[in-house]
Amino acid sequence: MKIGIFTFHHGDNFGALLQCLSLTQAFQQMGHDVQVINHQSSTRLLRSGLRRDLSSWPHLSKRLRGLIHGYKLHASFERFRRHSLPLTPLCETESQLAQIANSFDALVVGSDQVWHFSREPKYFFHWHPSFPNRRVAYAACCGSDKQPDTDKALLSTCLKKFHFISVRNDFSATLIQQIAGTLPQVVCDPVLLVDPTPCLTPPPLTTGSYLLNYRVGSPIRGGEQTLMKHFQNNRGGLPWVWINAQSRRIPSPPTAEHKIWHTSPQEWLGWIQNCSLLLTDSFHAILYALKFKRPFLGYFSEPFRSARLMDLSKRYGLTAHIVGSVAEALHSSNLQPTELSFQLIQTHVAESHLFLHRATSLPLK
Repeated sequence: MKIGIFTFHHGDNFGALLQCLSLTQAFQQMGHDVQVINHQSSTRLLRSGLRRDLSSWPHLSKRLRGLIHGYKLHASFERFRRHSLPLTPLCETESQLAQIANSFDALVVGSDQVWHFSREPKYFFHWHPSFPNRRVAYAACCGSDKQPDTDKALLSTCLKKFHFISVRNDFSATLIQQIAGTLPQVVCDPVLLVDPTPCLTPPPLTTGSYLLNYRVGSPIRGGEQTLMKHFQNNRGGLPWVWINAQSRRIPSPPTAEHKIWHTSPQEWLGWIQNCSLLLTDSFHAILYALKFKRPFLGYFSEPFRSARLMDLSKRYGLTAHIVGSVAEALHSSNLQPTELSFQLIQTHVAESHLFLHRATSLPLK
């Protein structure tokens, strides 16, 4: 079957790119011919926020660090897209999107936060002429349990045209049920479906063991530096490695023995695989820590991140590993994932593979 994947592959984000690659590989291992629909809006604002960035020194300093370091990170993402993802020709307009997308036997939207209600209806396969074949959603996520007012009648119409729908968490399932009228299955993120080791590159650090800090949002409440010092004292003074997550606006980094301003997705995986402890607010970094069986502490500072991470905590038995503040973190002593968590993940992965098999093999009604 010729399958097109419609997701967020064009952003400079390790998790977004690797989930796209993972879903591609999962379908390829099933014997399908897969491409990622290379859609980018021609109206995408590459200089958005410039006026705000010039309004104050904190904003300007982030932009300046982005100019100094971010272009190398962006270049590594571009190389990954070109060499690792089977992209279609670029399509910017709706007519170009329809022409390319409508040539597939099946379209799959997901994973990642493609179904936030603020997204354009195209992420619900709404374009003209309409896609005539098999419509599948795999691990689509609404991003947050709080959604803006939108044209729910249009979303309902679009969702009812799908043949197979799955989402990534319970709150997305509830939101989609409220609109579509049926409760979708919750499946695992694609990065759990495949073995990432053929993709990774060992990190270049030669000093042995290290602690890893990777943060995409705001620092943990109660003091990031305080928590880093606590873990360093409890782990024999191991050095901290900080990895930058941003290619445009780079926040001020914490104090760390090693600062990695730009790395590739392959090396990013290697950094996680080889760390003695991961401190992160990243959904996908947590999943890779679980894949590599590494000790980790996940946290959320912004409300919009909390729902996704709390769903992980509940689903995979990670209450000791995902916290909302330093005060909570200090009560977490054993940060090695448990066998129960791995068993829950293994069961969920098997159920998710079964969903993919049904979605690509059952006859359409």
